Amino acid sequence: MIEFLAGNIFVMANQRFCRRVEFSAHGLRTTSVLDRESGLEYITDDQVPEFSFALNGEVISSYSYSTLSDLDGNVQESTCAFTLAGAKKSSGPAGSEILQLDFALRTQPLHFSVFYQLYPDLKGCVKWLSFSSQGPELRLTALALEQFNLAPGRAVDLEYRLGPGFHPVGPMFTTTGSDDIVLAYDESTRAGFWVGTSIPGPMRYFMCYPHWPSGLLCGYSRSTAAFCKYLRPGESFVSAEVFLATFQGDCCAAAQRNEFRRLLRRHLPSCADPGGIMYCTWLPFHKSISEKLVSDLAEKAADLQFQTLVLDDGWFTDQQWAVDAEKFPGGLEPLAEKVRSLGLRFGLWFNIGTDYGNPGSRPEDNCLLPTGEVKPFSRNLSCRCLASKHRDWLVEKLCALAGQYGLGYYKLDFSSIISPYGIMPPGCSGTEHAYHKNAADAVQEQYQSMYYIRQEIKQRFPDLLLDFSFESYGTEFPNISALQYSELHHSSNMSTNSPALDMNARKIRQQLYRYCLVLPAERILGSLICLSGENDVEHLYTAFVGVPLVAGNLLAISEQDAALIRRISQAYHGQLAGGPLTEFYLLNGDPRPARYDWDGFLKTNTAGEGILCVFRNDSTDTQCEFTVPADLPARIMLEDMASGEAAGSAQPGQRICIPFQACTSRGFVVRKA
Repeated sequence: MIEFLAGNIFVMANQRFCRRVEFSAHGLRTTSVLDRESGLEYITDDQVPEFSFALNGEVISSYSYSTLSDLDGNVQESTCAFTLAGAKKSSGPAGSEILQLDFALRTQPLHFSVFYQLYPDLKGCVKWLSFSSQGPELRLTALALEQFNLAPGRAVDLEYRLGPGFHPVGPMFTTTGSDDIVLAYDESTRAGFWVGTSIPGPMRYFMCYPHWPSGLLCGYSRSTAAFCKYLRPGESFVSAEVFLATFQGDCCAAAQRNEFRRLLRRHLPSCADPGGIMYCTWLPFHKSISEKLVSDLAEKAADLQFQTLVLDDGWFTDQQWAVDAEKFPGGLEPLAEKVRSLGLRFGLWFNIGTDYGNPGSRPEDNCLLPTGEVKPFSRNLSCRCLASKHRDWLVEKLCALAGQYGLGYYKLDFSSIISPYGIMPPGCSGTEHAYHKNAADAVQEQYQSMYYIRQEIKQRFPDLLLDFSFESYGTEFPNISALQYSELHHSSNMSTNSPALDMNARKIRQQLYRYCLVLPAERILGSLICLSGENDVEHLYTAFVGVPLVAGNLLAISEQDAALIRRISQAYHGQLAGGPLTEFYLLNGDPRPARYDWDGFLKTNTAGEGILCVFRNDSTDTQCEFTVPADLPARIMLEDMASGEAAGSAQPGQRICIPFQACTSRGFVVRKA
């Protein structure tokens, strides 16, 4: 798949996709991006630099050439600032091949490498860079990982959309810290491309000005939470990835999204849980919990055929995180043993972002504001800096709890780097912390420390599921990077606990559909939708959009409703036996279902089997009709989850009609005929 040609030309090609890069006296550039299925060439300008960065303030561009100055008419000569030190290819996971190009900077003691990864079956590639200091400390900033002018036709015909909901933007745009995926589409050629990045948190940055030399730029932020990395002598830094994929066909088709989703999924950690139902104690009880209550809830969760119970906040005191003896007089060990004996995985909530649990302790680990004051949280709590010795304390504390209670899942919560609610500035201005130098590199090193915590825990507890919540990760929407840090990612606190004040199930689905349009739905814990004796079936079907995480007072559920939920849970988990449901389809187009229209979704495994759920909302229709996705591998049969009754069959591409009967929602097992 990777070939080395004469003249330092490197070709990465499978049967569907080809990217060609070339190194010359002017530097490194991409000369071709070819969709081999459509025959469309995407490079519209092959003089665009491949990447750029600044080192101690010196700007390094991967490609430069002589230009005619508009000011004085003279030719401005330019030469490449680095030399090619070597090139090699290696084997990667899933049959992939990796091209590594090694370079040495002429002006400063830096070695760096550019990596390209190509899979045999996917129409796209992945790229990242690494840097290594060969002398004194170096300061790396303004890092652009990918720059190109791409279009399957004319650049002027491209229309752009940004994730996660893929809202349209103009032909020129900039986004910092919010969106991590760009979709570009040319309606005249019915072709387009995806660009995504795993740059963490607020540091991701896209800039699209097609008439500028940078074209579409994907890299690290240069404004809010600007990227900075100090490379100590001998230290190396590996960047985040950029994902590029081409496609032909309707840009809104699920087939295009599923294809790009497969590329992203190849770069997520493996997950032992295919998406079983999880129950969380937070709502409606908050901290008003006890051993008796949680034990009763665990029994009910097991009876309902759930698979995980998560003990949320309220289990420890402010005295060095000691278990609250009034609520749990025997400690957590009896409860943990009871939960596991019921066949449930035991999960635990813990605060990693503040000194909650022992206020005022270890002040040397607190985040500092530019004023020198401690970065505050709520209720006179202090934010901890993850790039301090706090990260080492966390590793030991979390590992001790995991071993003591036999944990299977951690929900790691509370913001310190940045808040999804916009209530704190990013980073830390401290200058005495162990793992960052000052405010400039704090955000980068805090995220690096978060990943360090993950890796250290996983080495000791490889089967433990880690979840850095949207609060601790600091981003309002799920994103590629957040999914790389966690096996499962708690993405929001949307709930139906107080319907008049919170949200209803339709509003929650509106957001969940946006979350799961392209990102792998089987990794996203989308809400805390409640099962408390009202609309429980619809709420459970809604939770199935992602990984079902439910809350609520399970003890208030009637036996009649419990019998329904039990059958639905059994049917759902039966469909996970063949592996996670990785393919995601919306059945009525718009990811924002209208009040007076129905909505629905289909999730399948790669064999085409899974679940299908439809919701009536306030529609007056007595049935819904839709086309079975054409890219399913075989004819499907539907079986009602609640009743077990057959509900029809259809070929891929065929219309199918489902009556709502007297229900507000219906769920089905999908099997191959």
